[in-house]
Amino acid sequence: MEKKICFGCDKEVNILYHVSKKVGFQCEECSKNNIRRLKDLGKWYEIDLKALFEIDGEFVDEVLDLECIYYCQKCGYFDFKKFNKCPCCLAEDLYVRSWYLYSEKEYLEELLTSTYMYIGADYNGLSFSIAKAKYFINVATYTIDKVFLGQLEVKSQQGVDVHIVVGRVDDELRKYLKASEKLSEIVRYDPESHVKLVVIDGVLAFKGSANLTLDGWQRLKELREVTTIPEEVKELNNDYIPHSYELGKRLK
Repeated sequence: MEKKICFGCDKEVNILYHVSKKVGFQCEECSKNNIRRLKDLGKWYEIDLKALFEIDGEFVDEVLDLECIYYCQKCGYFDFKKFNKCPCCLAEDLYVRSWYLYSEKEYLEELLTSTYMYIGADYNGLSFSIAKAKYFINVATYTIDKVFLGQLEVKSQQGVDVHIVVGRVDDELRKYLKASEKLSEIVRYDPESHVKLVVIDGVLAFKGSANLTLDGWQRLKELREVTTIPEEVKELNNDYIPHSYELGKRLK
């Protein structure tokens, strides 16, 4: 196995872990030190959760002991600090749900370190993540096909909060919405939206140039990326989904 150089201590090691966007890749010892530093500074959300779970299972408990995600069921906004009224849609406490990361350690480990995540941001990885989602899925796409509509409809029926923003409405979408009362409740049309983004439970986001279609997620010449840094996931979500969903037109 080819040795790698740690940017923290300059040692040669077999494995490097991506700690955060600012810290970059480091050896296990340096990674743990920097993760503890971010935790002590109250900036756990800058940590790449995928790396955290790859390093040490017991270390996860130390870092995520009291961390929580709060989200609005009405528009899809979320934050790491508690809010009683949604800053986006002003929904009251009735619509605000939360979940502690440490209580879902096994779920997060499966979601963030599965074989699909090592392959990268492809159709299998996205479909796997959608199937595993437990709390909410937020979607922004220009177009969407029946493959992904079907997957999202199933999750909505399972009790997962689903918000979908589309920038274009075609005959296939209208036909599907007409046949599904559930989907017609959670899809909004915003002609100004051209973002391609899928957010899973506030800890994982798929982004790029591909629409949420089977062709888009299998085509070679598309940009598809995944991030498991909570701060980046939150910024992507809150910049592009809640306002478009809240102001978007409901399709019937």
